[in-house]
Amino acid sequence: MRHRFSRAAGRRLFLPCLAGVVWTLAGAAHAQTAAMDAQGKVVGTGDFRAQCVQVFENLRIALRSAGLGFNDVVRTDMYVTDLSQLAVLREVRARYLPAQAQATSTLLKVDGLFRPELMIEVAAEAVLPDHRAGK
Repeated sequence: MRHRFSRAAGRRLFLPCLAGVVWTLAGAAHAQTAAMDAQGKVVGTGDFRAQCVQVFENLRIALRSAGLGFNDVVRTDMYVTDLSQLAVLREVRARYLPAQAQATSTLLKVDGLFRPELMIEVAAEAVLPDHRAGK
């Protein structure tokens, strides 16, 4: 399978770790991000809501760089370190993913992420509108 990587603001998004978008030939894009800024610094240490907002903002930037939006998202995989924050996650997610978007969602509780101060990481898969079933 061939892939191509998107760039936003003139540089590759994988480094220092905003979000990266990988395209497949089938018109699907995959982006994954944590609560980090453009310099690779963790945003919202100890503040789950702030980390959620940063994650979804990073995804918005990554999707936009690929010519996509949250309406194009068909799947999310969310990794959290604290399930007691689920209501906050749902509230923030609802601000970004429209109710009419028919995205599947997986939520996993993990003991930790790649940096100890991170509380959430999200992977999203989006599909170009002309690659959706029936089009």
